[in-house]
Amino acid sequence: MDDKDIETAGMAGEFAASKVFDRAGVAWIDLGQSPDHHSTSLKLLAAHRPDYLVLHGGGSLLIDVKTYTPRRQAGDAHRFGVTDIEWAALKATQDIGGVPVALLFWNRRAPGRFSYVICLLDELQVPHADDAGSWRCRDFAADEFSTIRLAAA
Repeated sequence: MDDKDIETAGMAGEFAASKVFDRAGVAWIDLGQSPDHHSTSLKLLAAHRPDYLVLHGGGSLLIDVKTYTPRRQAGDAHRFGVTDIEWAALKATQDIGGVPVALLFWNRRAPGRFSYVICLLDELQVPHADDAGSWRCRDFAADEFSTIRLAAA
């Protein structure tokens, strides 16, 4: 996951997310990210299309995969989040469809392995600002992360 190219790391993160879902035994649908798969209605409402629809236990969850370096790392804590603009677009999607949105954050500071955490969009409440803008974040302890191995055992 330590690839320096953001697009390559993002594709690896989405592939690894599908393996997380498979190993968890949940059904999932890849929502496709090509421009011709974008809803005009969602665009007009400034909503964002997440990467996956996960179906489990009679319910569903939209999941957006983020392959990020923590916004801040202090001791055991890793801060992950999304920009206020992206948070608002994901919130619009959640509100329009009534389906909860979650984020699966891959830790790009976990070289050579796939270390991740999943949280609901509404759990991202810590305000944070840096030279990349203002963010909605949450601090995660190291023990909240899971690691998946993709290579054959």
